[in-house]
Amino acid sequence: MRYALLIVILVSTFHSAKAWPEPKAVLLVSSYHQEFPWTYQCEVGIRESVSAIANVETFYMDTKRLPDNEFQTRADLAWKKIEESNADLILLGDDNALRFLGPRLARKDTPVVFLGINHNPRVYFSDGLLPPNMTGVLERTPIFGTIRFISKIMPEAKRVLVITGDSQTSRAELKNTLLDQKTLATTGIVADVKVASNWADWLRTLHSAHETYDAIIPIAYFNIKDEHGKYLSAEEAITGMSETSQIPIFANQDYTVSDAGAMGALVIHGQTHGKRAGAIALKILEGTSPLAIAPEIDQSGVFYFNRKQLQRFDISLPEQIEKKVIFN
Repeated sequence: MRYALLIVILVSTFHSAKAWPEPKAVLLVSSYHQEFPWTYQCEVGIRESVSAIANVETFYMDTKRLPDNEFQTRADLAWKKIEESNADLILLGDDNALRFLGPRLARKDTPVVFLGINHNPRVYFSDGLLPPNMTGVLERTPIFGTIRFISKIMPEAKRVLVITGDSQTSRAELKNTLLDQKTLATTGIVADVKVASNWADWLRTLHSAHETYDAIIPIAYFNIKDEHGKYLSAEEAITGMSETSQIPIFANQDYTVSDAGAMGALVIHGQTHGKRAGAIALKILEGTSPLAIAPEIDQSGVFYFNRKQLQRFDISLPEQIEKKVIFN
């Protein structure tokens, strides 16, 4: 009797093990480094979406901190990791990952989900077409949304300066969030775009910006080099800008809004963005073809403000707006 019971238990355990599916393998290749807040936030969101059925491993290309001539080497290491992982699905985070690895992955059957893409993803493929095994989430900096918001809290504002660095990301952001002056005319604000070639140029432009403009929107300020060739962190860059500018700064990352940073930010939050990409990955892992899922555009946002910066520029938020923002 005792042996018969043992056999029943073993058979039940065997069938239960067979019924419980093996977790899927997902590899996330991030363009940047683990400590970069956007990267970390996106990864958290991805894991929230797929952790019930998949294990996620990450490879960091570190292209925010490495010189351009090392990007291909990092891409080759990422490709080696892709081939070794035998993953059921690949996630490519931000433009450099898609630019360097997308064409190679287009020749494989492995499904690919991209996220954080500022450029049109089709430009990374020689035929100008998105491969059938790829889909994902596009990131669109909500410049118009920020300007529209500025018009509500600064009704006297007439001109806004959009300042950016000269990088792959900034060029993509400008092209895909091109400011339509006819549309902006509905806000009563004119926006000018200036490209700063280096940190000294950034500061020089900001130092005199108040003579022409009422507010500043900096974009793609995550890979500015100082006079010694050292990359500035986002916090160092936004603090330096805030110290130099005599008019309010509106950024696009929540962690840049502080007593010593930006006054406000319309934020596409990385964790939410990652969850959107993860939700697409989950559908594919559960059997949906990437071809059946159209790429999504993420340009929704939440506004963050800093009270000290509001006081600095003697700005009071309208009551209906103050109820909806988050204060840092």
